[in-house]
Amino acid sequence: MIEKIYLVKLMDREDKDIKFLEREIEKKIDVLKRKTKTQKNRATIFKGLSIFLGALVTLTLGFDVYTEYQSYQKNTALFFSFLLTVVSGLDSAFNYKSLWIRQKTTLLSLYQLQNELSYLTSKSADLNLDELFEKYQKIWELDSSDWLKIVREKVKNNTK
Repeated sequence: MIEKIYLVKLMDREDKDIKFLEREIEKKIDVLKRKTKTQKNRATIFKGLSIFLGALVTLTLGFDVYTEYQSYQKNTALFFSFLLTVVSGLDSAFNYKSLWIRQKTTLLSLYQLQNELSYLTSKSADLNLDELFEKYQKIWELDSSDWLKIVREKVKNNTK
């Protein structure tokens, strides 16, 4: 009887541990899905704006205009060129594409861990939660390491 009570308490604790890990993974997935979408949108917008503004500068300077309109043409091209420089500078400074790729990689790793946890839980096999939690922590360690690489590369490029 004591063994049965102990086994029930042990199983109850294991269920709580599993639920904890499931909730943690799910919370991080939800946060990263939003961040990934935002970074992808920013990367796309900044890349698109750079291409569009570069094309506008080229078109503006490429048109033959009457002499009296050449100053307008030059000033318009200068303004578009200014905007292109600002957009390219912001894109370079924040490196949205690298952030998007890093976050997407982390998100995919969390999905894999979530699938593994679901599979092992449904299988009712011996579940090594410590091993799964170590994988969870390694995902975040890798994410932090990648983020540091991006920052160090940015600092290195800015000091040249």
